[in-house]
Amino acid sequence: MLDTITTLDPRYKIVYRAGATVLSVVVQDVQGATALYEKGVKQFPDDWSLLYRAGYHSLFEEKNCVRAAELLNQAVAHGAPSWLSSLVSRLYEGSGQYEIARGVLVDALKRFEGTDVEKRLQERLTELENQNRLSTNKIQCK
Repeated sequence: MLDTITTLDPRYKIVYRAGATVLSVVVQDVQGATALYEKGVKQFPDDWSLLYRAGYHSLFEEKNCVRAAELLNQAVAHGAPSWLSSLVSRLYEGSGQYEIARGVLVDALKRFEGTDVEKRLQERLTELENQNRLSTNKIQCK
């Protein structure tokens, strides 16, 4: 039904936000929620809130760290909180993509220079470069 609604009116944003959450949490239809989120982020590629929700779903419901990192990185680029850059880096790192993880942090340092998160981003970059991370900080990806 939600797919039909968004086919008839692809700009009906609340269906993507609320509908995908209901599918995932209430109905436990993870695949249906994924399909609805993917459809939603194609319609609203600049909506950081929808990108964040889709990224969260990819990470916690699908355990797909690479897709979660992509979605969350897009969310940061469109206004999501700056601390999300560190999570994106960890997701890329957890999936073995160290250069992308480093690139995300370097880019975040440029964008958030002079803000309250700059110091934490620099610390995270140093951690990554030194490969001196505690196992409790690792995110396991498939």
